[in-house]
Amino acid sequence: MTINPIRRPRPLLWSHVLMITPMGAYIDDVVVAIENRDGWNLGTVNFDRGLTVRGSASPIGEMHVGANLGSYHAWYVMFGVPEVRVSVRWAFDEGGRLISIRVQKSWSP
Repeated sequence: MTINPIRRPRPLLWSHVLMITPMGAYIDDVVVAIENRDGWNLGTVNFDRGLTVRGSASPIGEMHVGANLGSYHAWYVMFGVPEVRVSVRWAFDEGGRLISIRVQKSWSP
């Protein structure tokens, strides 16, 4: 049985995303990779602003792309099983090459 990659812990999911969109890939190639993956939905594509990260004074890179990878219900919670939403944000340098990947998991009851 294969485990859905978005259920993996963030470091393993980050490695999975990195295999699909390797560092140094161009922004157009990352957008195509997102659009070609089942369940991945392209969100933000911003050519004018780097990736803003909470707690950081300045954005990462010069442009960024965001995508929703899907959601699942956490099986380990006994009451009020939360839905876990998974998203990824990619940051690119001034030449449009990938320099950073951020994986986020958020949940709600």
